[in-house]
Amino acid sequence: MTTFPSPTPSLIVLNEAVAVWACYITLGLWGACGLICVLASAFNWKWFFTAPSTRRIAARIGLTKTRWLYALLGLILIGMTLYALQQSLTATA
Repeated sequence: MTTFPSPTPSLIVLNEAVAVWACYITLGLWGACGLICVLASAFNWKWFFTAPSTRRIAARIGLTKTRWLYALLGLILIGMTLYALQQSLTATA
């Protein structure tokens, strides 16, 4: 059986720092996606609602309901981002 040496403490700290920054980058992407959804629905951005995925939804439920749906999804994403950020900050403090 092969045994591996245990990592040095500095390597463990580096891995934790990388994991924390990866978490913050992911949360930033979630927040940006949520903000784009909310802004697109508020300002009725044509490029957003003429994309194939949103066009299919708009064809089924109508453009107004699609805008409300994306506003709700954006707010949920922003809320999830803020909650996860708050949880990660209290866990690292």
